[in-house]
Amino acid sequence: MMKSVRKLAALASLALIASAGLVPAAAAAPSRTDRHPHDQRTVHVAGDQLLVDVTGDVTQYAMEGALIGEWLLQPLAPLYKSATFYSDAGHETFTGCIDRDRDSKCGERDSRGTMNTTYLYWASFESDGVTLIQGQCLHPITGGTGAFRGARGQLNMYDRLVGDEVKTTYRGDIMLRAVPDEKGIGPVVTLPKAAATTLARAGSPHRMGC
Repeated sequence: MMKSVRKLAALASLALIASAGLVPAAAAAPSRTDRHPHDQRTVHVAGDQLLVDVTGDVTQYAMEGALIGEWLLQPLAPLYKSATFYSDAGHETFTGCIDRDRDSKCGERDSRGTMNTTYLYWASFESDGVTLIQGQCLHPITGGTGAFRGARGQLNMYDRLVGDEVKTTYRGDIMLRAVPDEKGIGPVVTLPKAAATTLARAGSPHRMGC
């Protein structure tokens, strides 16, 4: 297992570098809430991520807490898979806001837009290959549109069993205007217009949260 984990770590580093290079450079106009183009600041965020649905190869989540909105995830390919360990990497797009006044909705004063990330996910399981021990993922921020144009930072997410269900929480730091002259990078992941929908996990029975 230790050799597999070390091999995975090397593959993961390459995957994150490769996936970051696949972010499209399409320009997007700033949103109306993008009022301070040179206001660089770091915002700490934390909250919960809730599974909504899976459409084709895109997984849809709802974000609660400091981030309010929709989170779309699209894996590139599994990096490692066995009965007790699984890992993959891919792209994500968050559409919503930083809930500055914590009223659980995106208001006029909240920082709004789309935020793109790459991710690396890994999880360990009991010998039955089904029961989760723990899961974790890293989400480097690669830019976005609106208030997230030129954003950088990282979010960390964690999966844990609560009763018979997996609960996913997140926390991290978003640096707004880290690259103030960066063009807006449009959404990396979008939901397919027509695809079969199922509540099962896409791609692998081992893919949990994050």
